[in-house]
Amino acid sequence: MTYLVDTLGPRVTAAALGLPDARPLKRWSSGDLGGPRSEIVESWLRILYRVASAVAEPRSGY
Repeated sequence: MTYLVDTLGPRVTAAALGLPDARPLKRWSSGDLGGPRSEIVESWLRILYRVASAVAEPRSGY
């Protein structure tokens, strides 16, 4: 999750996960909440990570 917040920013990450604000992200990152409780949010985190890392990774030949 830290990668997403660092790469996309807390507001964009929260919006992509359907969260009303970035406060849960900060709590999850610090370990206060232990992580998302919803399986849907966990799935979205995985998908968002794949998309963000694919876009951020430079590709040769393009």
